[in-house]
Amino acid sequence: MGAPMCGHLLASGYPVTVFNRTRERARPLLERGAAWADSPQAVAQHADVVFTMVGFPDDV
Repeated sequence: MGAPMCGHLLASGYPVTVFNRTRERARPLLERGAAWADSPQAVAQHADVVFTMVGFPDDV
């Protein structure tokens, strides 16, 4: 769910910083120009807007 939304933001020219527990899963977005952050805190530290995608209730 989050990857397609992020892809649309990148395609529209917005700067995007991503974090995922598994960096490899973010690779397609990184290859499209997203920046990597080492933690959710690092994503939010300088962001104006933060989107959070959680796959399963146990992940919350």
